Amino acid sequence: MRIIDASVIREPGPTGSQWRLHYSLQLPSLECEYCELTAARGAGTGERLDRYPLEADEIVLAYRASIHPRALQWAAARKVGLVVRYNSGSTPLFDSRKRRWPLLPRVRKLAPAQVRQWCVHTPTANCLLAGRLCAVAKSAEAAERARRRLRGQARRQQSEPRQLSLELAGYVLVWTNLAETTSAAEVLTLYRQRWQMELVFKRMKSLAGLGHLPKHDPESSRAWLYGKLLMALLAHKLGRCGRDFSPLGLPTAVIAELARGVSFAFRFTNCVRRSNPAWGWQASCTTGINWRKTYESPPANASLRSNR
Repeated sequence: MRIIDASVIREPGPTGSQWRLHYSLQLPSLECEYCELTAARGAGTGERLDRYPLEADEIVLAYRASIHPRALQWAAARKVGLVVRYNSGSTPLFDSRKRRWPLLPRVRKLAPAQVRQWCVHTPTANCLLAGRLCAVAKSAEAAERARRRLRGQARRQQSEPRQLSLELAGYVLVWTNLAETTSAAEVLTLYRQRWQMELVFKRMKSLAGLGHLPKHDPESSRAWLYGKLLMALLAHKLGRCGRDFSPLGLPTAVIAELARGVSFAFRFTNCVRRSNPAWGWQASCTTGINWRKTYESPPANASLRSNR
């Protein structure tokens, strides 16, 4: 399973150029499988599924910019499972008789938090491609936030949002070609994992300063971008290695189990010490467990009945 997405990197300043980072993230390890840097505008710079080295039987989570009939046909020919946010502007829906599928009348019947799925078809160059549309209705507050976001984006682009987009902002619509053994609730749960990609882009832009580049020429900016990407990937790799490092040479999961056992032994020893002060040599409250006193011989006047 992998997540694919792209993010636009803007250099600071009014004359800063824009770049697009195409990124593939493996689940559940969250390791980078593929990344490519292109210009933000021009031919061959958009988000495409065929940009990534996808293999058969993979499950790909992607955003709505990657879905269109040609991409869906390309994935179906390679037997790639898709869980993609539906894009009403680029992917029309039809029924099995090649009639337009009524999207709005169907989703309007959904109650908040209700999950439904429908069998739909998408026209391609050769045939109608079958799939499923999984939907869940947002709450009133979440729907209003999504509509405000759409209006803000349209205002910055000096345009007006489509009425269809404003109404569909109240729902989460996910298109998938997975088998029907995967329920609609499971498909939506899978798609929620795509948020990990947003966190990766946020860390790169905030912590690694991915957009702070020299603006001398495009080649120097590209070199700086790849250098910062290398730094971010190395930091992620070192962080993962650090999770399995300990002074004892054991994985931290084993150390955690040992710590729980030592904590239990420490509490048990304190109970024994309070019941019989003669055995107070077993534990020390100042520095946790005192290993020297734990293994030395007991005092001569210690009662052997305390062994019980």
